[in-house]
Amino acid sequence: MRSKIEPMKEMAGTLRRHREQMLNWFRARGEISNGSVEGMNNREEKGGEEKGDGGSFG
Repeated sequence: MRSKIEPMKEMAGTLRRHREQMLNWFRARGEISNGSVEGMNNREEKGGEEKGDGGSFG
């Protein structure tokens, strides 16, 4: 990272850590409910699909 401003470094790290969750919102925009996006984010945080959850998101 090139910035020497500590708050900017922290923000960049936060954005990197949450990249997939933020992209889920854009992927689902207008197609599925907020609750479904939250479910996708929770699945992402847990590290993948759980057995027997009955569904999948593409």
